[in-house]
Amino acid sequence: MQTFDDVWAVICEAMNEEFSRPFISVWFANLKLAFLDENVAVFIAKSEFFRKGIEEKHKDKISKYLINTLGYDVDIVVLNEEEGPFDLSVYTNGNSPASESTEQNSEEEISVPQAVQNHSYTFDNFIVGASNKFAHAASLAVANNPIDNEYNPLFIHGPSGLGKTHLLNAIMNRMREHNPDARIVYVKGDDFTNKLIEAITNKTTAQFRNTFRTVDALLIDDVQFIAGKESTQEEFFHTFNAIYEEGGQIILASDRPPREMATLEDRLQNRFESGILADIQPPNLELRIAIMKDKATKKGVDISYDILNYLAENLTSNVRQLEGAINKICAQSFLINTPITLEMAKTAVADMISPKSKANVSPDLIIETVSRRDGVSVDDIKSKKRTSSIAFSRHKCAYLIHKLTDLSYGKIGEIFKRDRTTIMSSVDTVTNEIKINSIYEEEINSLIREIKGEEI
Repeated sequence: MQTFDDVWAVICEAMNEEFSRPFISVWFANLKLAFLDENVAVFIAKSEFFRKGIEEKHKDKISKYLINTLGYDVDIVVLNEEEGPFDLSVYTNGNSPASESTEQNSEEEISVPQAVQNHSYTFDNFIVGASNKFAHAASLAVANNPIDNEYNPLFIHGPSGLGKTHLLNAIMNRMREHNPDARIVYVKGDDFTNKLIEAITNKTTAQFRNTFRTVDALLIDDVQFIAGKESTQEEFFHTFNAIYEEGGQIILASDRPPREMATLEDRLQNRFESGILADIQPPNLELRIAIMKDKATKKGVDISYDILNYLAENLTSNVRQLEGAINKICAQSFLINTPITLEMAKTAVADMISPKSKANVSPDLIIETVSRRDGVSVDDIKSKKRTSSIAFSRHKCAYLIHKLTDLSYGKIGEIFKRDRTTIMSSVDTVTNEIKINSIYEEEINSLIREIKGEEI
């Protein structure tokens, strides 16, 4: 498994084409890449002299090679080793000490989690096709005229990775272009819940309400995660009403329409459906090719139609997967200095396609594996019994079948003689537990490895 040191070593090696080895040895080889994700790269220099030198003279050089390797831009932070040790967890959400220092919390507000604005997501770089045309048009209408429009609330729904977050950020970016002083809050559904819990615990609910209710626009991503949470739904109901009555714009995104949220209160469902519902479907072949072509062009890389067509025929899940394939192919081409051919592309994305993996995993195999692990019979898992142990195993089976096979929620429901919304609720139950329970997460991962034959 590659480490940050391995990644940095490859990048330093690539620098040989432009810089001398002594120069690289002095300025770059002694830098330590301590953390890297889609937002930030954190380096540790051996002294303040070298930290300052990198910051003032060589940061742009590092940025250039990171972009060439990763396929996207990241913020660069350089720390002085002599001032360590450092808590790198502060960077896991793309935050940095600099950004934290510029966002002071007033006494009247609480901080909103940093799910915040991605300036690279705009309407100009959102590729439009038949599957997302209406959602794009509705988002554009809201962004250009957030006051007194007919699209309030705007509820965008569709499977993960199809561009909902892109559209929410594009709306924010356009709104800020029109009105830099606009008070806009963008938050994930589960973060809304977490901030409410903190406010109740710390007795700061007045500040919480001031933060969320007195806005020009409220955008909630993954709003499905508030369903089933009684206090959260109560608070959000009043938040929704307060913003709506003051003429503020509400934009919501979810992986399903309101009526398919089994545990969503009726009054919230009614409000969610009172504006415009805009769905996004998986892109068709032509749109998949267009998305990858656009991504490659922006990276300054020419990829032939044969390669794009092969990728589009075999990668059908979502936009994020398509963009990831282009990033991977370009990165590998750069790192090993080889032209992009069809064979090279097939090798690069082989682990992403894995055409046999899902075919070899059947619902029966999954249920039998969970049955053996949990000590619950297959018949009980498929039965109508609702005891906690049986329901717990049934939830895991539904989640794993959804994750490891191509079956729809409806087809999974037929296995357990339940409707699709019940299956979706089961999948959400496991998903939410994984987020907060690392032991449970490892149990699920262990099940996946056994089902795939990677673990005995």
